[in-house]
Amino acid sequence: MTDQRTQDQMIRYVIVSDGAQVAEGKLFILGGGITTLWGAQAPVQHGQLSFAIRVDVPWKATTPAEHVLTLDIINVDGQSILQVKPEVRFEAGRPPGMRSEDVQTMNLALNLLGITFPEFGKYKVVCSMDGTPEVEEPLHVLPAPVTPGQPPQG
Repeated sequence: MTDQRTQDQMIRYVIVSDGAQVAEGKLFILGGGITTLWGAQAPVQHGQLSFAIRVDVPWKATTPAEHVLTLDIINVDGQSILQVKPEVRFEAGRPPGMRSEDVQTMNLALNLLGITFPEFGKYKVVCSMDGTPEVEEPLHVLPAPVTPGQPPQG
């Protein structure tokens, strides 16, 4: 896989999942790689979505700079569907022996409850660093398939 990031981009990836947590610096992901959600009817309310995020902080972005990572879900019109956009504020120090070509890795897990998707269609998960979008992941919300003779699932 080719790394498509720009030189200044710090967000390495965002994985949409059923559950995620960080323990001892490691990401633990349950049901990762979600690209489609299904619903019986719109609006579709999803109980929990988790976002596993890896940030690589380069030497030049370490102390004293504070950084803000923001997550959003936007619809096809570019409008946010989140009532509150989660954000993580952090400052990465420069440990002894860190060289200018080194990066510090930080794993994050953001868990959002009760997200409502107002209509079926295409959405994007957008992860920004310091106000600049760095990673976008597609997310489709579609009507649940109906099996003849069975009630719709949702």
